[in-house]
Amino acid sequence: MFNSILGFTSTTKIDLVNIANEQRILSQKITKYYSLLVLNNNLPKTKNNLNISISKFENNLTKLLTKAPFKFTNVAIKTIHNEAATWQNLKVNVLKRPTTKNYNKVIQLTNTLLKKSYLAYIALKTEATIHNNNNINTNTNLKELLSISEKQEILSERLCLYFVAQKINVTTKNAEPLIFETLQLVVEKLDYQLITLLETNINTSKTAKIINNALVVFRDIKINKTDFLDGKPSIHTIQKTTKELNKLFKALSIQYTKLITS
Repeated sequence: MFNSILGFTSTTKIDLVNIANEQRILSQKITKYYSLLVLNNNLPKTKNNLNISISKFENNLTKLLTKAPFKFTNVAIKTIHNEAATWQNLKVNVLKRPTTKNYNKVIQLTNTLLKKSYLAYIALKTEATIHNNNNINTNTNLKELLSISEKQEILSERLCLYFVAQKINVTTKNAEPLIFETLQLVVEKLDYQLITLLETNINTSKTAKIINNALVVFRDIKINKTDFLDGKPSIHTIQKTTKELNKLFKALSIQYTKLITS
């Protein structure tokens, strides 16, 4: 009994906000690995990665549903329940045998889940920020940079997801033009927000180095944008590139968080 109570009290509001944030990225990873299975790419490893991502998402969701009611208002809790309901719809589809027939529905549900996960994250983050307002540096510019960096983490996952989705899309009878348009938009957003991060005058030597490294990693896609959108690079190359981008943006988010809370 004591251990159970301790488990609830030892999880802070910030812990739950971080879990809610991770859900956004996991939602994209799940469909990325499902997409690779539709392409029949590296089956054993990809299937294992899909199962791990599903497990992480569900474990996080359980923590949010069981522990958040002790820390947050009913308004915030409702957003978590909405996320859970959308996840159940997506889960039914990603657990089916991967085929192009069901693929557009998976993409649509993934986009809905990302929106629901985002709303849950914002709801928890807003309440946690209000609660800790006296203890946290409220530098607006740094918070905006952190928000951009977090979005870049998700966009790096979506870059791979929609690259694979477009490869699947061009092989289907009724190709969905929105998939190509989304891939194009993801590239443009990543590029624009990278420049925004680079040009701010409040970067430290550490954050500037991470951003420059991300620019180097993203350079081949930017220079060869037409080839990328036409699906010419190998899946392995894009997986490697997007994995490195995600790693860099995660490191950048950590640095901005340290600056905000210092």
